[in-house]
Amino acid sequence: MAPKSAVAANALHLPEGRSEFERARQALRSLIADLEPDEVARRALDLGARLDAGVAKIKPDLMGSALCWKFDDRALSAWIYQQHCELAELGRR
Repeated sequence: MAPKSAVAANALHLPEGRSEFERARQALRSLIADLEPDEVARRALDLGARLDAGVAKIKPDLMGSALCWKFDDRALSAWIYQQHCELAELGRR
């Protein structure tokens, strides 16, 4: 599942990038019943790879002490956790 824009591919640190990723994940979730299992798996793996690539770009900023985190850092960390949970749920279906 290719990203719809450069924002989705490179910028999970931006609200627009996170929104595009969530839309892609939700679109896959709504198509599960209509796609072959292999296609669902491929698309889920693609989403996972996109998430991993985006997290790798923002991880250095989040790796500092949690005592230094601002609200936005905590929110981003929670978003990353939630997306991993959602992808795991897709995999269980």
